[in-house]
Amino acid sequence: ISARDGETRRDDFSLSFTDRRQLDPAVIQTPYLRVLEAYGLRDVALPSKPCTATLHLRLDGRCVEAWMNTPAPGSPEYLPEMSRLAGAVQQMARQWLPALYLARIETYSRPSAVHPLLAWSCSPPCSGPRKKDLSYDFMDPKVVDSVLQASAAGFREIRRFAYLRKEL
Repeated sequence: ISARDGETRRDDFSLSFTDRRQLDPAVIQTPYLRVLEAYGLRDVALPSKPCTATLHLRLDGRCVEAWMNTPAPGSPEYLPEMSRLAGAVQQMARQWLPALYLARIETYSRPSAVHPLLAWSCSPPCSGPRKKDLSYDFMDPKVVDSVLQASAAGFREIRRFAYLRKEL
């Protein structure tokens, strides 16, 4: 994107992201596999030896025009459109943050950090109690209780995975 004479001009551009990590077979890779599944990579077979995994994502700039053309705050289209975008970002964060944080086996020695992250990852993206909030207000204890209740079933399910019960 460039500007000339005060006017924005969209040049050809792309957004890219690369995640490179060492995969250790001693660490259960369930969170990372969930990220791969989110991008359509299912039934990935990981080698039994340590390896380097690289995930490179590239998005053509034309696909992100939505961020350049968002409705004006206060317009009737603003909340529905921004809620949809915020929900998509929150959903991907619920995939990526556990995968990034739980990549090292040392992390599991701190259940007090692991369990809240996993509980949050099981919670639904915010739709707001009044349908006008784009994210949860985690400073409000009532909101925290509500989010934890909404994530309870998913958290019970995810606790069945071996990576939460792995003996260190």
